[in-house]
Amino acid sequence: MHPKISVICTTFNVWPRMKDTLESIIAQTYKDWELLVMDGGSKDGTVAMVESYIANDPRIKIYSEPDEGALHALEKGLTRATGDYLILACGQDYFSDPNWFSAATKVLEEDKQVSLVWALGRGITEEGKDVGTNASYAHFIDGRGELEVLWIFIIKCLDIVKNLLFAGWEKKKFTLRKIFSKAAPLRVHSITTSGFTKEKFPQKEDWFFYWLKTGLVFPDQCLVVSKKVYIECAPRYNIGSKRLNSFGDFVFNFNTKGYMAYFIPAYVGYGLLHASSSGNRAARGIYLEAEKYFSMIQAFKKNNLGKMITFRDRDGNFVSERKVN
Repeated sequence: MHPKISVICTTFNVWPRMKDTLESIIAQTYKDWELLVMDGGSKDGTVAMVESYIANDPRIKIYSEPDEGALHALEKGLTRATGDYLILACGQDYFSDPNWFSAATKVLEEDKQVSLVWALGRGITEEGKDVGTNASYAHFIDGRGELEVLWIFIIKCLDIVKNLLFAGWEKKKFTLRKIFSKAAPLRVHSITTSGFTKEKFPQKEDWFFYWLKTGLVFPDQCLVVSKKVYIECAPRYNIGSKRLNSFGDFVFNFNTKGYMAYFIPAYVGYGLLHASSSGNRAARGIYLEAEKYFSMIQAFKKNNLGKMITFRDRDGNFVSERKVN
């Protein structure tokens, strides 16, 4: 019997934080899962720590060997995953809600039209300070009025002015590119959208149209997705490419192929904010991936305006059609 959920956790020298990750998965009230730790050849005690948990829990497995980064490790994990659903985890992050696996699986089991269930995460510093969620997501639960929207916009503008006045030349050019990018309207829309009244979140077909306006991606750790749909929508990793991030490609393909998502209004995980994160190590590369992603959305909208999009369940069966506007 294969488990219902496969958790693929990519790691490399994350020993100080790995215990939190492991404990948060073991603490889940939903027990039908396997944890595949795809390690890049850690030398700091990560492997030994995971092996100590394996001794008491056969649902946990570790594969440790050099790789070309998290995407390469994830690709290898996909070949070993046996569950119907996937969770993509990182050895420096952890789940804060012990009922998350159960809540997400319940939605997927009760509604075959849904291919992905997502919730929100929060950031946490290395000192343990909770810094909240990204401005693009906060309104999904907490809401925000016109004054808060204005304040967020002002803060973003002040950051831009600060970079243009005081940053080095490379960062100035980087900032100018973002300002005059064709994707700028999508970025602005995502951080200035007010809350949803009476919890009328954009679900299923409605999510697609919200996504088309904002380009909002799912928080990658705080989702549970059909493995079959993920494999269809996520690009395969090419050895030697050393690509940093392809999650935007998955989100774009998921939505434009008509698969449907469901949002659960809860904070279910913590992501560690640290100096060695990919966002800090390779900010330019991450930015270029984001620009490509937003450009694809704009091109799709332009090419499909007024046309019908077909929505389907996770087996590819027809569910409904709606016009792109």
